[in-house]
Amino acid sequence: MRLTQGCFSFLPDLSDEQIK
Repeated sequence: MRLTQGCFSFLPDLSDEQIK
């Protein structure tokens, strides 16, 4: 799931596990 890139576009390249 790369939806984090849109919601967390302001954040660096974080992994999905870190955002989870």
